[in-house]
Amino acid sequence: MVEKTINRESLRWLLLEGTAIVLSILLAFWIDAWWSDRQSQEAERLILISLLEDFQAKKELVGWQRPYIVAILDSTNELLYASAEGDRELGGESIDRLLGDLWWNNNAAPWSATLLSSLIAGGDLALVSNVDLRSGLVGWSDRFARVEEAISREIDFYDTRFMSFLEDNASMPQILNAVEHAPGDPEFTYSFGEKFLLGVSVDHTKLLSSQQFQGLLTRRSVLLNDILTQAFLQLEDDLDATIAVIEQELVR
Repeated sequence: MVEKTINRESLRWLLLEGTAIVLSILLAFWIDAWWSDRQSQEAERLILISLLEDFQAKKELVGWQRPYIVAILDSTNELLYASAEGDRELGGESIDRLLGDLWWNNNAAPWSATLLSSLIAGGDLALVSNVDLRSGLVGWSDRFARVEEAISREIDFYDTRFMSFLEDNASMPQILNAVEHAPGDPEFTYSFGEKFLLGVSVDHTKLLSSQQFQGLLTRRSVLLNDILTQAFLQLEDDLDATIAVIEQELVR
């Protein structure tokens, strides 16, 4: 009888030990899963913060780059219309000022989606739990690439053809003397310091009769217009929409 009691007690103890071991294992799994989930949430939060900063920077970029490009396009078209119509009322100083606007160029580098491309390539974008947002972000990678490509085409034309023509057929110091601020932004002043002291003033009105100059103006007008009407089409509104979704996810 005593032996049976001892066996029952041993069995009960073994059952309790086994239950404790199982519960300990389950608790360890739960803690590990909880910790892993917390780490994933924190990783997602950091990704969303970085993306938010990048998209806000892109919005700020298009906010100042659009009026800048519009101003260069307006000056390009003013010279083009005067050239095509044989307008001799456009004086030398006005032409120098317009050429000074055309001296400015674009910058495509800020449109590079390095962060987004890295997240996609590394598979880290999968940490974004909002499926619609994740899908939209993948689309943004291509969109930023199209903006960068459109601006790069204009830059390539500017570097290889437009500026080569001006350097061969115009007085660059005289043109730079006419530059006072960035196109479309009177508050962004630009100066080499002292004005160039020119012994001879070049009459740039002669450029208006050059068919090559007309062709170059036409081509640059098209390239600048492509940036505004294609690459920048609905860009600010779409950036705002994505920024709003990211901010909502961060609050959530």
